[in-house]
Amino acid sequence: MFSTTPPDGDVRPRFEYYPLDSTKLQTVEIDEFPFVIGRSASASFQINSTSVSREHAEIVRTPTGFCVRDLGSTNGTSVNGRPVRETPIVDGDSVSIADVEMTFVCTSMNRLQRTLTKPLPRKKPAAELPGASPELSATRSLSEALLLQAIPLEWSHLADTASGEVLMSTARVMPPLDDQLSQADAKTPTRVAARLELLAWHLAAEQVDDRPQAEGLLLRVTQQESLDQRLLNAVDEVAGVLAAPRPIGVIVNWEWATATPDTLRLLSHLQQQGHQVVYDEFAGGGGGIEAMELAVPDYLVLSSQMVQDVANQPRRMQRLEIVHAACSAQHIEIALPASISAADQQACRDLGIHVAQQRTRLGAGSELLAAAH
Repeated sequence: MFSTTPPDGDVRPRFEYYPLDSTKLQTVEIDEFPFVIGRSASASFQINSTSVSREHAEIVRTPTGFCVRDLGSTNGTSVNGRPVRETPIVDGDSVSIADVEMTFVCTSMNRLQRTLTKPLPRKKPAAELPGASPELSATRSLSEALLLQAIPLEWSHLADTASGEVLMSTARVMPPLDDQLSQADAKTPTRVAARLELLAWHLAAEQVDDRPQAEGLLLRVTQQESLDQRLLNAVDEVAGVLAAPRPIGVIVNWEWATATPDTLRLLSHLQQQGHQVVYDEFAGGGGGIEAMELAVPDYLVLSSQMVQDVANQPRRMQRLEIVHAACSAQHIEIALPASISAADQQACRDLGIHVAQQRTRLGAGSELLAAAH
């Protein structure tokens, strides 16, 4: 009954959900009717939670589809956030059994396709709770985005400016959700933030399958607190959902990456697993390159201030020459940030820097999930 991913082309009804304190998506097939969900050992799907009644709800097949029916539970059943007694459910609906959230699936479409085809309800902005902390407000917004699977992705590329070849495509959660990810994790990592970022990475993997196979995929790490063992597991999981093998890795803020030796060792382990590592927003000098010795990145993206007006300021060019020499000694490819002047880009090319960030749209036709500034 249980599996981590459904077979290709499988159209049997099922639930997808994340177990408590886990970022590993699980699947439970609905293989009998009525399909009873509850805490009882005799339930078709047993949920070991004190908030779930012994026989909490059931799924039944009707002439027109499927229906969920609450069985007089103590803590109720909801569909798409609305408490129900009995209601039809369709592909992509979020079904909550007490505090356990699951997605109902009854087609062979993947999560990205369901997100693009399912109409999203128009919602009035949620009123802020009096005295609510920024962390609480951010977590609330993330929960709503996760419930609707409406996660906007911003794409950029690392491209060879001489040939125009795209080397790596980078996916990140767009504002304002990216700021809310950081706010929600300001003190301690929250389950909803980790789940949302992982789902965003899954969506990115599904989108990038349309790109040339030699083009790599970079997953933007937006939470410093997620730089632990969970990162290794998450990248391996995303690599496993790619339709065809391609280079995959993470792009991490330079200061986060070099904050502690443990973080560098973690990123080194990621490289040992065959994944790429990229640091961005680099604003250091030659000593900063030496500090990366435990986990030398494949690419180093410079900060805008490093190259701003470098064509006209000899001291900035001298500093850039030192960084370039240090990177060459470590076999690190330098990349220029997006949106620098043509004169500064030419000065960097003359120095031998031929890789640059480019912001563009990937997966055109999906304004919800693939947007560019």
